[in-house]
Amino acid sequence: VNDAIMNCMSHLVDKDIQVLPAEIYTQNGLVEGFHLIDVIAVVQGVDQQRSTYYTYNDGDKSLDKLVPKNEDFMEGHEIAREFEQKGNIYIIPSLREKILKTKKGKLKGIDLWTAKEDWEAGHNIERCPY
Repeated sequence: VNDAIMNCMSHLVDKDIQVLPAEIYTQNGLVEGFHLIDVIAVVQGVDQQRSTYYTYNDGDKSLDKLVPKNEDFMEGHEIAREFEQKGNIYIIPSLREKILKTKKGKLKGIDLWTAKEDWEAGHNIERCPY
């Protein structure tokens, strides 16, 4: 676990890394994976040529969405709502509020910038959401 945390935080520091798969484990053992670094990039509006790739994994079924960054970010809102309707995770698209929640509203992740700041300060490293 510590290696995974250090790995994800090193990716946060290294801006050259463009793809960072993230796995969030739900209570029922299913895994939802998506690229949080790209989500942050979309929210910030940086590196306009990149795209954000959301993946929904439901055992035998999967739903993949590709969102070009030059499109209106409302499409990202629509995808987030689609995830929520499927009883999965959803993304609050805010620069300072990278929060992942389950359908029951339990906190699954936190603001990545806060996690990075805490990590650099040597505190709360377990708050890294990967």
